[in-house]
Amino acid sequence: MDQESTQTSVPLWFWGVAVVALLWNLLGMMMFFMDPGVNSSMMDPVLNLFPEENREAIGKLYEARPIWALGGFAIAVFGGVLGCIALLLRKKVATVIFVVSTLGVVVQNVWFFAMTDGPELMNATPAMPATIALIGVALILFSARMTSRGVLR
Repeated sequence: MDQESTQTSVPLWFWGVAVVALLWNLLGMMMFFMDPGVNSSMMDPVLNLFPEENREAIGKLYEARPIWALGGFAIAVFGGVLGCIALLLRKKVATVIFVVSTLGVVVQNVWFFAMTDGPELMNATPAMPATIALIGVALILFSARMTSRGVLR
């Protein structure tokens, strides 16, 4: 048998999913660099999104965010981008990277939702963070499935 006959064909939709996932994670990376904890010049524009009576408390909340919560955010977005690059390169390590990335999502949200009054101050619901976590889980399952089908090696 020659090498071509033993290679697994890659469905066209695989590339579509991988590219859309990469764009999604690049959006997350952009949000990371716009975060007031990373880019202090973004503090005023972010605070201006909230009612005046909450701005001071929200500013203090950002300033008090522990490094491990910000680290969770970094792991989530950079891991997501790296996982998508691994998908595009058809590397099965994408699954492990997506697991780590999704754990980063959990870490950053534990602080915000369980350890602060941020949700009340910012009128935040867990809908978007839950969606982000579900997309992370979907990427874990997708990459694991593509590994089992021989698309990722």
